[in-house]
Amino acid sequence: MINASHSPLRALVIVTLIVVAAIVILVSSLGISLQIRQFEGLVYILGAVVILAGLAGGTLFFLFERRRRSDYALLLESREILQRDQTLLRSLIDSIPDLIFFKDSESVYLGCNKAFEEFTGRVDSRIVGLTDLEIFTPELGEFFREKDRQMMAEGKARRNEEWVDYPDGRRVLLDTIKTPYYGPDGETQGLIGVSRDITERYRIGERLRKSQDSLSKAQRLAHIGNWELDLQGNGLWWSDEIFRIFEIDQELFGATYEGFLDVIHPEDREEVNRAYTESLLDRSPYEIEHRLLLADGRIKYVRERCESYFDDQGKPLKSIGTVQDITEHHQAREALSTLNLELEDRVRERTSELQVVNKELESFAYSVSHDLRTPLRAIDGFSLALAEDYAEQLDETALDYLQRVRNGAQRMGMLIDDLLQLSRVNRSELTLQEVDLGEIAEAVIEELRAGEPGRQVELQLGSDMHVHGDHRLLRVMLDNLLGNAWKFTAREAVACITLEHKTGHPGVFFISDNGVGFDMRHAAKLFGAFQRLHRVTDFSGTGVGLATVQRIVHRHGGRIWAEA
Repeated sequence: MINASHSPLRALVIVTLIVVAAIVILVSSLGISLQIRQFEGLVYILGAVVILAGLAGGTLFFLFERRRRSDYALLLESREILQRDQTLLRSLIDSIPDLIFFKDSESVYLGCNKAFEEFTGRVDSRIVGLTDLEIFTPELGEFFREKDRQMMAEGKARRNEEWVDYPDGRRVLLDTIKTPYYGPDGETQGLIGVSRDITERYRIGERLRKSQDSLSKAQRLAHIGNWELDLQGNGLWWSDEIFRIFEIDQELFGATYEGFLDVIHPEDREEVNRAYTESLLDRSPYEIEHRLLLADGRIKYVRERCESYFDDQGKPLKSIGTVQDITEHHQAREALSTLNLELEDRVRERTSELQVVNKELESFAYSVSHDLRTPLRAIDGFSLALAEDYAEQLDETALDYLQRVRNGAQRMGMLIDDLLQLSRVNRSELTLQEVDLGEIAEAVIEELRAGEPGRQVELQLGSDMHVHGDHRLLRVMLDNLLGNAWKFTAREAVACITLEHKTGHPGVFFISDNGVGFDMRHAAKLFGAFQRLHRVTDFSGTGVGLATVQRIVHRHGGRIWAEA
């Protein structure tokens, strides 16, 4: 087999041999008698021919070799460009999150992108050459093939939506476009498919539809509708509820601002128009109440709110607003303005009666307190005298009985004090001022430390503990709360009590401690009078303190709860 790169050299050799052969034949024909001078002339001619043949052959070889190398370089460059374009094309389709796939006319896969590989759970090499029936479930595979046949039969792009299941169990909605591709003869060779996951868009649409339905129901329940006016085209849009409020057929309504004015009561029409016009001039929202005159002569009352939007040059673009049917409210207000004079008189009478009752209760509480304290002091005193004067004559059981009598009398005294305090909380008037809870807390803890100097108690206070309230009642509140924290941490070597803002809720304060705690199942009992979650033998108390705290908090318009 002749190598193309050596063809010019072989041609040169062949030409030279032919020339030499011709000279030999010519010399032989002339014979020995040919003169030397003639022979020399032939030699010169032969040399010139050989030189010319060599030059021609060399030139031919040079041109051919340059052409060969140029063609080879172009071939290499074309191959590199092709490989680069293929790599770029592959990278491009692999970077697309949509599912991209290619099939022949028999619905056999020719290729796909990475997203399609992830969808099927197979790599490209395990997809090429297969059909949908070999990749998916029979039902889904047949569904895909049927869509392919329909597209092939129509010979044009076809779009459809389909719910499919991923191998990982996810169910998604795919928006698929299949487009035929053609060969040189114009015949359909196969199809190119692109599938996009529109599940989230579908869910957003569903949520939007539900939201719109909920909005429509809410508007109907609240008798509030919304509207929008395009100031460029004078187009007016009303929600369904406004049509119900105005009792107008949507088909018969001229959706313009002038059509809206026609429904307003004639006596209110100018005022409404002026309010809207001035809001455009002032570039400010407006609110107005006016009447509607219905076709049958009935009158409705509505409250209207409006806000307009403007471009950079201050030109109004559109107005949006709401209309609320306040007819029932207006009627009730009219009727109420007549249950008010009487009600005010009754309130004054009731207030006067309550003041008398409060004074009587206060007098009764002090009287009861005095009458109860006297016998209690006598019981406590005589029990102490017996224990001290006749200690040698009484056994341990008798002395224990006397101590129990004294404890009961003292506890009754504490209970009377707590009940008086609880009654004062309800009767006293609030004197509101700025109060530093941190300052009060430090004073309370110092008093408790003075009573038990041997205890180690750490008080942690948050920053900026200022509130607006009644200083005296807030002191009573912290006396009880911090007193409880002090009491229920008595068994701790180092007690820790915290008064701080709740994170993210600057209006909420909490007191926490590292004491014994309580069972959350009984948390509802904490703030009831005489309710205790611990035995008296374990921790002293009357069960009235937290009830007093709750009433103080309620009087300040707040609420209190406990967590363990």
